[in-house]
Amino acid sequence: MGINKIKIALDEFSVDNGISSNLVYIGMMNKITHIQWKVIYDNLEEALTNVLKYSKAAQVTVKIDVLSKFVKVEIKDNGVGAKSIKKSLGIMGMEERCSKLHGKVIVDGSKGFSVIIILPLEEG
Repeated sequence: MGINKIKIALDEFSVDNGISSNLVYIGMMNKITHIQWKVIYDNLEEALTNVLKYSKAAQVTVKIDVLSKFVKVEIKDNGVGAKSIKKSLGIMGMEERCSKLHGKVIVDGSKGFSVIIILPLEEG
């Protein structure tokens, strides 16, 4: 699991689909638990599927930021975006996975499309 699995998924996505990808990560990745990595990975897979289906993007950027109380993951593309966002099973699935860990999902279609995942870190 972890950051290496995210790197591999993005590399495979780029090679298979001709869409460039960037991965930026800041902070102590070891603070992210195994179950949180699973949610991040599963939500990334869903977001990448949506990029292929809807966005017409040429690039996807994934930024993982480990802060003092939570981890923030943003998956953003440079595609067409969406004026109104209809929550399909994919986005609802992302929200459900995050809510089980007391996290949140924020989606924004104003400049390309972005999915922001916020998961609280465990104390200690």
